[in-house]
Amino acid sequence: MVLPLALAAPKPAFAQSVGIERALELLAKSKVVDGKCNVLSLSERDELSSYVARAEMAAVEKTTLEVTRSALNAGRTQGQAASCGDEARQEVRDTLIAAREAIKTADKAPGSVTAEVPPPAMQGAAPRASLSTYNRIIETYFVERRCTFLSKRKMNAFYKAVVKGHQAVISEFGKAAVSKVMKSAEARSNYQSCNGTGEARVNAGFAEVASR
Repeated sequence: MVLPLALAAPKPAFAQSVGIERALELLAKSKVVDGKCNVLSLSERDELSSYVARAEMAAVEKTTLEVTRSALNAGRTQGQAASCGDEARQEVRDTLIAAREAIKTADKAPGSVTAEVPPPAMQGAAPRASLSTYNRIIETYFVERRCTFLSKRKMNAFYKAVVKGHQAVISEFGKAAVSKVMKSAEARSNYQSCNGTGEARVNAGFAEVASR
């Protein structure tokens, strides 16, 4: 949806298009390598985290939850095994640049979400899913992905709830409307600091989805 991730960058390693699973794997690997090797600046780290979250949602749409989680786990495993050498550092930067360019290209492409509207049949219907609720939850999810406040168990539960909500609003409102809300939520999440206020917000978001 938002990350067709043909990871095409000036570097030869990214000269060819890659599938969404491989793109997610590369992003997850780079996030782990950056975490232990301090490759990126704080703003770049936040940017990479947002791309991982966006790629997750795109992968769920195009594949399955199991395939998405497998790609994430494969990338994390590779990242944990990588050493903090020049090659690993360069790959992190190449992946970030490639993802950034892919996002720009997707947003400028003809028929992008800005030109689409939900089907007329949905107008005036009583929604089974709420875009406003999804908006709030996905924003909190982006904050959690960047700040990692939750335990692994809670994060897995939160992730499943987000995927379920994501699929529900797409079914109800269409990909164009959901993509627009998702990008807006991502932009707002970048203004939230990884402090006590951010942690309280994430915990409240998790409690909301866990109570359903």
